[in-house]
Amino acid sequence: MVSKPSDPGGAVPTIPDGPLPPPDPTDVEAPVGPQWCRAWTHRLDEALRSWIGAGGARTTGLAVVAMGSYARMEVCPRSDIDLLVLHDRWKDEDLQDLVQRLCYPLWDAGLQVGYAVHTTRSAVKAAGDRIDTATALMDRRL
Repeated sequence: MVSKPSDPGGAVPTIPDGPLPPPDPTDVEAPVGPQWCRAWTHRLDEALRSWIGAGGARTTGLAVVAMGSYARMEVCPRSDIDLLVLHDRWKDEDLQDLVQRLCYPLWDAGLQVGYAVHTTRSAVKAAGDRIDTATALMDRRL
């Protein structure tokens, strides 16, 4: 077991090494309100971190960015989980594998997941081309 540091917004549970099962919002033990949202966000963070490098998968040249309410740590039980995957010229099949490792468990748990995959250059271009993309990038967290 690996002990994770606690957060003032809610305790972060001790988790086993390796990939975690999909998180379940009914398992979050925190007071209703902002503390619960932060605790749920921490559960999602832990699960995503465990899935990124699952099975020794490549992680260099990669950043997974939380967007929107997930970035603000305001995720509610029915909130969608928005992710931006930034990569340094990864192969398409490696990106597909990563997106499957991150999104499928969340989808299987009944969560709504939105994602975009970009290089840093294409993310900047997309933000310059579309105002909705630019505003979405205002709320972000690594």
